[in-house]
Amino acid sequence: MDYRCRMLAGLVILYAAGTCYGKVFRACEHQGQKNLNCPAGQQIAVSSAFYGRRSKTVCGSNNNINCVAGNSQQKLKSLCNGKQSCAINPSNTVFGDPCRGVVKYVEVTYECKAGSMQSPSSDGIELDKKKLIEFVKAYKLPEYSKGGSTSYRVNNVRLSSFDMDSISVVPGSNSITVSVKNVHGRVEGSYRARIKKWFLSASSSGRIRANFSGASITAVASVSSAGKIQVQRCEDRIGSLKVRTSGSAWSWLINFIVGFFDNKIKNKVESIMCPSLIKLVNAQSDNIMKQLGNL
Repeated sequence: MDYRCRMLAGLVILYAAGTCYGKVFRACEHQGQKNLNCPAGQQIAVSSAFYGRRSKTVCGSNNNINCVAGNSQQKLKSLCNGKQSCAINPSNTVFGDPCRGVVKYVEVTYECKAGSMQSPSSDGIELDKKKLIEFVKAYKLPEYSKGGSTSYRVNNVRLSSFDMDSISVVPGSNSITVSVKNVHGRVEGSYRARIKKWFLSASSSGRIRANFSGASITAVASVSSAGKIQVQRCEDRIGSLKVRTSGSAWSWLINFIVGFFDNKIKNKVESIMCPSLIKLVNAQSDNIMKQLGNL
């Protein structure tokens, strides 16, 4: 950045591109994506930013200088703060169009700070637990069956309960981590089972329950050039799962059989937890961006 000095009342004031508060990055609309960079080992600290127009002469000429997209500062802070480099697309599709027919631009006032910046606190960043539960319960669980001398069928399978202790959103220097802790719940269904072996024949029917606990979901996300939260990877696991049945007098014997059923239930529940969290993050992307910008 080209710094200039001017004398004012005997004082020397350093300023860059018309501001006295730090470096300024600008990118004009219709000229494509641009990168804001700091030197190696330094990270971006945004003090102010906007998408719109506040100058008659920047990015062409226009007398409309009262034009700023309302959420642009939050989006730009979330996109660039704490990073060595960030890609910015000065476009209405990213920030909205605050003044039609006027050529706009992104302007970011920032500093490059040495060393690792402390991640902002995640206090106040909230995601809707009820919505996550709703997304999880919306998935339909399949029926399970096995033929042969030892056979069973489990149908009417549903997730009867699903809850968690907390959802935390922790912003880092280059990513955002969303963690769901101590997930627990129950899967229920109806079963019919039969054993035939030599002279032994036994059958049973009743209800089957799979209680799980100590589960966790962790998603790592980043901010796209369009200012949206995008999940890059997600992992989930169930800590403990116990399958039991209730029914006829032979239920104790059938428990040995449906024990093979627990892995199927465990894998299925795990397979719906990450997609549900990703769906929640996508649905609340704008809310997360807004709260990150206020930190």
